[in-house]
Amino acid sequence: MHEVISDYAKEIGVELQFGKTVVQYLDNKSELGVLTKDGEKILGDVVLACDGPRSLARSQVLGLSDNKVNSGYAIFRAYYELTDEQQKNLLIAKYINVDQDQALMHIGRDMHSFIYTWMRGTHLVWVLTHKDDEDIGESWSFPGKIPDVLKYLDQGGFSDNFKEVVRNTPDDRLVDYKLVWRDPLQSWLAPSNRIILLGDAAHCHLPTSAQGACQALEDAVTFAVCLEKGNGDIPLSLQVVERIRFNRSHAIHMSSVSNRNNYHNWDWTPELAAKYPDVLTVPRPDWVVEFDARKNAEEHFDQLAADVKAGKKGTIQELSLAAGGSYGIFEGDFDGSNLEV
Repeated sequence: MHEVISDYAKEIGVELQFGKTVVQYLDNKSELGVLTKDGEKILGDVVLACDGPRSLARSQVLGLSDNKVNSGYAIFRAYYELTDEQQKNLLIAKYINVDQDQALMHIGRDMHSFIYTWMRGTHLVWVLTHKDDEDIGESWSFPGKIPDVLKYLDQGGFSDNFKEVVRNTPDDRLVDYKLVWRDPLQSWLAPSNRIILLGDAAHCHLPTSAQGACQALEDAVTFAVCLEKGNGDIPLSLQVVERIRFNRSHAIHMSSVSNRNNYHNWDWTPELAAKYPDVLTVPRPDWVVEFDARKNAEEHFDQLAADVKAGKKGTIQELSLAAGGSYGIFEGDFDGSNLEV
């Protein structure tokens, strides 16, 4: 995928540079751009700070401290190619379908997992989200240990099938990755309105939203539309980007917590899962998955640009477009009468 994007960028005349480490954002009367580790200045008319969950821009551009906190969870992640012998293993074969890709969910008390297979059942990924209250070190990911995973699976009452998948995992393909939470930002913009944070730098999702990459793409599409319609007025364009994206992004960002809690905070049984299957899916409401980011930006740019030019007052939430929908929050004690989804 990266190569496809890179090749297309070259095709349309966009220069991409790789292996550059940004150490400083430059934003003053004479310069706008970044300074790299090797001393090179890269200057331009606008800066998109898409520097991920450990964003340098949060501190340098927005003046925020690194407010990372342990979410209370970590996730084991593993990927490996199945050998012919493993594909014939009856316990692993449950997850293989040579005619279509598979994705199966398992759930236990305060943990959940997925197993994915594809390419005619020859490639396998499994993940297990589990409790983890250890402090956050300099690195968020660590080599995982199969005996540790098996202990969690025993605690959660997971099947022998899942345990066999774990036992067959090569030691060097298992990672234990801490899930770090950051509260939503109150602004994505530099005071000059010439630098904007996008993607994980602006809204760092937990995996349970299943929307992190999608929301970054919506940011990018919205930026492209607003930059074009702004006719060279960078501060105006970026302020409209923020007002189009802010509330929608926030609602989807927070769903990663509510989704996780739905999975983890109840004593699931096969009977309960059969009765309330929708609770054990990643919510995919139409207002999220059928959304046309380009059309939305094109429809609302003019009005929001007029608001910016007129100096309309209010909080960023009040000035921004409505989210467009909401996620149902799971409540109740499963007595069949007070369940809300």
